[in-house]
Amino acid sequence: MTATKASVTKTATDALLAKLSAFEAGHCPLGTGGDTNKSNKNKNNNTGYHDLLRQMMKAVSKPSFSSFSKRQTPLVNAGYAARIAAMTFLVEEFVLFHSTTSSVGSSPINIVLMGCGLDVLSLYGYSLQPNAVRVYEIDCPEICMVKRNALLSMDMLQSSSSPSTFEESSTTTTTEGQSTLYQGFLKFPQAFTTINKDDDNTPDNSSNTTSIPNYTLLSADLKDISSFQSSLESTTLDTSYPTLVISELVLAYLGKNGCDDILTYCGSQLCTVPGSVVIAYEPLGPEEMERVHSHEGVRIVSVTDGYKRSYRKQFQLKLQRGSANNKKTTKENDDNDANHTNNHDVFHPLG
Repeated sequence: MTATKASVTKTATDALLAKLSAFEAGHCPLGTGGDTNKSNKNKNNNTGYHDLLRQMMKAVSKPSFSSFSKRQTPLVNAGYAARIAAMTFLVEEFVLFHSTTSSVGSSPINIVLMGCGLDVLSLYGYSLQPNAVRVYEIDCPEICMVKRNALLSMDMLQSSSSPSTFEESSTTTTTEGQSTLYQGFLKFPQAFTTINKDDDNTPDNSSNTTSIPNYTLLSADLKDISSFQSSLESTTLDTSYPTLVISELVLAYLGKNGCDDILTYCGSQLCTVPGSVVIAYEPLGPEEMERVHSHEGVRIVSVTDGYKRSYRKQFQLKLQRGSANNKKTTKENDDNDANHTNNHDVFHPLG
């Protein structure tokens, strides 16, 4: 595996570990932005989401789950808890809005997760309304294979023909080679047996009766808009239904042109009907004029701006890791990052 591919896989695993660590540190981020009167339901959702993270981590860990379980620093845990709270709340609001404004089951809604990694966010969205939500996850081929195998190991996928298999087919050829498409049906995740148990409107998804797959996992080069477009066009994605497009720390890796192309395509081709939306959880770029004050000839940088400078510096190092030199090993890239990082820096990477 090249350094670039290893770096991408490591980034996905690191994010999964960090989210799991936030829960195990005692944070309960789900429901923090919603109705505080639904405390029991929020507790159930946090338990289910945490269980699903653990199942995913166990499925991708070798040789043992325990060897991959590590606690992050308090600041990282708090940052990831805030990240989980923001993203799950927005997904909940999207699903809830369309569940109350349409006849659930007769009007599907789409969740498209760009750079899905090993995240469970779209699975959580699916669990909120299994009879309505259709999930489309996109990432590089290496991540798609890891995630496909993990979901199969978790017994969460089935094809329309056999509960024990998962349909596999090929899409159009891109510059990166053959883009592989996996599609089938999500079973109601075992980890979510407690989610929405107090909600009488929660549909029973023990058996799937529709002929249209509700889960699609496909590979594409997100930096190449033609690859992204052709991969999506090969699926059952119907943008005449409300569509939620999610980018969680993905656009930052695409560069300015790649980011512009993706957002333009999503706005013009994917989010074409009322109620569709693009959610981007991304770091902000540098300000043109930073607030720098002086006192007796000494430049004074505020704590906030100092933190932002540190964030940009280390996030840029993370973006560069493994991106330009495939001959370097992942360990060499990590060592380079460490050598360029100030040990006294206050910033802890949250991405």
